[in-house]
Amino acid sequence: MVLLIFESIGTPELIMIGLAALIFLGPRRLPEFAKKAGKMMADLRATTNEFKETWEREVNFEEETKALRIQDIENEVVERQRANENLLTPAEPEIREIAADEVPAEIQGQEPVEAAAAHTRSTDPNDKRNWL
Repeated sequence: MVLLIFESIGTPELIMIGLAALIFLGPRRLPEFAKKAGKMMADLRATTNEFKETWEREVNFEEETKALRIQDIENEVVERQRANENLLTPAEPEIREIAADEVPAEIQGQEPVEAAAAHTRSTDPNDKRNWL
């Protein structure tokens, strides 16, 4: 907004502002006032530059923090997947034939599983066990 005002001010307007300042402030106080105004403008410019640098640093810090968190999360996920793979892969069961003398005594008198299941099945079509 201030820049728009300065763009529309020409040489005659600046001369009028200078004369009005000279009249109101006087020749002794005008240089002091100009020096103070210059210092204030320099301080304002330095403060805005510092704020801008701090803002950019914070934004970059937040982005780096997010990237770091994402990498940590990805690393943790990979570690958990490896741990789960080690836990979830059981050893393959060993299937082998055994000799008749190796069968335990408590199992020897029992019928084979298929035969026992055949005896328990009902021939009734309305029996709930035959629905599936």
